[in-house]
Amino acid sequence: MAIFTLVVALIIATMAVIFAFQNSISVPVNFLTFSTTTSLAMVAWVALVAGILVGLLVTMPAAYRRARQASNQKKKVAQLEKTIAEQNEKLVSMQKTIDDKTAALAAISEKAEESSPPQAAD
Repeated sequence: MAIFTLVVALIIATMAVIFAFQNSISVPVNFLTFSTTTSLAMVAWVALVAGILVGLLVTMPAAYRRARQASNQKKKVAQLEKTIAEQNEKLVSMQKTIDDKTAALAAISEKAEESSPPQAAD
């Protein structure tokens, strides 16, 4: 994507330079109380820069909002991963407790079978 953007920027810059060479005649420029005479290419450059600035100003709030949301989502993912790790630790601990109690129960059952008198066969 960055290469595509660079290529498009170079094409636009080349077209602007060609425009500047082909349109070097002086034109009057009036804005509010400001009045001057400058080349048509300079007027085009000023209009291009103004358009870029307006475009950036319009897109900045959305870009900031997306960046903030991404940051919040990363924080939430980190918290959820921490919670998962804690739950896994609890699960391992509970499984160890179950295994220990199962082993103890098996030992008690074996001891009970050894100590019980043999049953007579009929």
